[in-house]
Amino acid sequence: MNAGADDATRLCKSIPGCGETGKIVTSQWMRTEGFMSSQQGAFKKINCSGIQNVKHLWQCIESHPSKCILPAAVSCTDHKRLQLRGNTANVCSGQLEEEENDKWKKPKNQTIPDLCKKLHCGETSQQNAANDNVHCPDKVKVLLTDDSDRETKCYGYVKIQKTQKNDKKSHVCGDDWTEKESEMVCKELNCGKVIKELKTINGKNGIMNHVKCTGSESSLWYCRAEHRSQKCTSAPYVVCQGSREVRLQDGPGKCAGRLEVKDEGQWKRVSKENWDGSYTKHACKQLDCGDDGKDKSDSDEFSQGTGEMLTFRCQQSDKNLADCTATNTNNQNRNEKAVQLICNENKLLFLDGPQSCSGDVAIEYKEELYWLSGSNERWNKELANKVCQQMHCGNATRHNQSSPGVKNRMWNESFSCSSDQKSIFDCNKTQINSSNSTIAHVECEGNITVTLTDTCWGMVNISTGNETGYVSGAHWSDTLSKELCKELGCGTEILKPIKKPGTSDGIKFKSLFKMKNSINMRQYSIVKMEMNPESTKNQDSKKPAYVVCKGSIKPRFNDKDNQRHKCSGNVEVSYEGQWLPVSKKTLDNKETQNTICTELQCGNGLSSKPYFGPKPTENHVIIIQECSQKTIAECKVETAELSGSNSQTSDLGGLHCSNWKTLALEDFGPSQTSSENICKGDLVVYSNKESEPKRNFVSSQEFSKDVGTKLCEAMKCGNYKRYRNSTELLKADNWYEGIFKCKNSTNIWDCETQKQQRDQNETAKLFIECHGEPTVKLSANGELSIDDASVCNSHWKEEYSHMVCQQLGRGNAIPNLSKNQRKTLTVSYHVHCENHNYLIGQCQRTKGRCNEGPVFIYCSRKCSSTIFIHPSIFFTPLSLGGVGRVAGAYLQLT
Repeated sequence: MNAGADDATRLCKSIPGCGETGKIVTSQWMRTEGFMSSQQGAFKKINCSGIQNVKHLWQCIESHPSKCILPAAVSCTDHKRLQLRGNTANVCSGQLEEEENDKWKKPKNQTIPDLCKKLHCGETSQQNAANDNVHCPDKVKVLLTDDSDRETKCYGYVKIQKTQKNDKKSHVCGDDWTEKESEMVCKELNCGKVIKELKTINGKNGIMNHVKCTGSESSLWYCRAEHRSQKCTSAPYVVCQGSREVRLQDGPGKCAGRLEVKDEGQWKRVSKENWDGSYTKHACKQLDCGDDGKDKSDSDEFSQGTGEMLTFRCQQSDKNLADCTATNTNNQNRNEKAVQLICNENKLLFLDGPQSCSGDVAIEYKEELYWLSGSNERWNKELANKVCQQMHCGNATRHNQSSPGVKNRMWNESFSCSSDQKSIFDCNKTQINSSNSTIAHVECEGNITVTLTDTCWGMVNISTGNETGYVSGAHWSDTLSKELCKELGCGTEILKPIKKPGTSDGIKFKSLFKMKNSINMRQYSIVKMEMNPESTKNQDSKKPAYVVCKGSIKPRFNDKDNQRHKCSGNVEVSYEGQWLPVSKKTLDNKETQNTICTELQCGNGLSSKPYFGPKPTENHVIIIQECSQKTIAECKVETAELSGSNSQTSDLGGLHCSNWKTLALEDFGPSQTSSENICKGDLVVYSNKESEPKRNFVSSQEFSKDVGTKLCEAMKCGNYKRYRNSTELLKADNWYEGIFKCKNSTNIWDCETQKQQRDQNETAKLFIECHGEPTVKLSANGELSIDDASVCNSHWKEEYSHMVCQQLGRGNAIPNLSKNQRKTLTVSYHVHCENHNYLIGQCQRTKGRCNEGPVFIYCSRKCSSTIFIHPSIFFTPLSLGGVGRVAGAYLQLT
């Protein structure tokens, strides 16, 4: 249209009731569905230039060959904008208003043709003349949604929902969108001011575009806009102040805990960075928790939580956190702390009594105890039940009153509770004059205990009588761990766990909080785990609290395959229910030696010794340092992984204590200097003496078959066969001071008891005979075996080889002639001999995996004229007797 102001005025004059003047309107919102769907050639233009006495614009119409971009549009002076007000759930229903001088008023003309059509609310209308209420057929709602098209509270994409369009939500497109339109949306949805707006690239279906609001409209729907279906090139995303909710999580009471703010539908922690004391006041006021509070961010009372963080910056004019500027914090800073608050109005229930679920009822408020009135008209069965339930103690079994005594600070409210209220602080309250009142006293049916699943280590378990379950590890702290260990008598320090418990459905409790007046953990405030989608999807909250008290560790000598020895051998430490080896370097320290020996009632430490046996299956080693007391629980104890260079058994160790003892069977007749028998003989105890081991005989007093069975088992000699008294006059100091009496004992040394005093002439030595006798063999190529099992080269010494050759009657071992085959043996014997052992079968042996290969021994022995040299060197017939050396190699004569 090539019309000017004169043509607009001419048009307005020609239309009755439209005024005397008009103006051209060129906004995009004037485009209609019909205009946009018109084909090329259907458009006309108005050109009145050169035409005299024009009275009607139709006199100036010409053809327009091309397609128009904008329709010809005129606004006359008597044009009135219309809208409906009063129903945000349906903006097409409400009281009719018209705009006059930028204000919305009741219309002068009560009947307006095609009203709903003009309002974009359908074709027909129902109008109540009495109150100007209009109900159009379409139901229209302005709303905000998330990416999944779910309606949200005060944030999201701006959309329109029309019921006549199958309830589908259509975008409002973002062309010409400004902050003014965002403010209109937040205002309409009662969501406060705009705190964030942006436009996103969007190819979705839209129903409005080119929206222009003055801010006085009742709805975005009634702003000037292009109302038609179209594809959006962009879509506005608006965040209003009302989307920010505030809460305190995981604390005792609704006014204490970790501060979290709901930002665009997601709960986020608040960073301690830039946090100011005035911000604490904002948060507590917004939560209706008083006008101030204490910042506990530097303590570990509350869980740090997980997830994203917000950093806040507030201006002096800001009244609450929703007014402040919030930015997402870089989560890579793992040391960043979350804000934790206790607001002034936080209240906790407390029972002051000898048991966890009974006592005088008090309210802890601002770190002081206020006693609940026990007057008959206020303290009743219903309120007593509510108190017990809130304390996780079931129902009340008895409620009465107690005299106040020195408890003279009374609470000035009484409570009236209904069954659906979980806390007495949610109940109806009445102000009372509590002076000279008795104190409410209650006894509940439950009993609270806080324990660990394995006495001094394990998962934290709470039992209330009615319910038993674990505590979430996400809300547990080292401080609580130390308190629990101390209360359980398991020391005051904790150790780093090796095991990592997985998730558990048995978690029933979120956390424990120490109250100012708590004497023990049974009086702590307990927070139960909520069973809601938010808590169940958080995997961290499903991991139970796990504690290893330092008092749980105990040392021992590994008596597996070592039962004949006492106070000597491989040292192990019980750690989380498994026995772990100890670092050799640790055991070289004299103070550590003395502490371990003292704790095991083995005297003082004599020396460390190499670890004996196959590599342990456990993949951790114990490191003990800084010992000065009588137990290793008082030392510095750590664990390290057995990996890489630490995987060698040479890094592990054993210990020799001053009270060491060893059992042996020795069969020396009157004319014998040695015996070939390993599994029969007099029972002898070797023990510590300054210069050399002390050798004492054991008396046969009160001997029984049980003792014989244990002895044969300890000596690795099979089943017990028989015993006899071996009479021999001995000096008193040649007798061992103890005897053995076994009854339900697992170890022969558990059978030891003090010997009865008798005349030495009546005392007989104990001679034991067992069925088993180890078979020692050398194969044709020199490989050693005991009871048909190879012997591992680990721990093997040259003197052991001599002992084997002598035991087999084949002279001595030829040194430097053994094979070095480092093949892995799945099962083989590891052997260690003491100085008093003269037969290889007497030595300590244990079966296990061997990575060092088998033992090969070549003995010297005199025979006939042919000499064979081990084929790995060479073979030459010689006429030498005995043993000769050829080309630097020992020769074996056969």
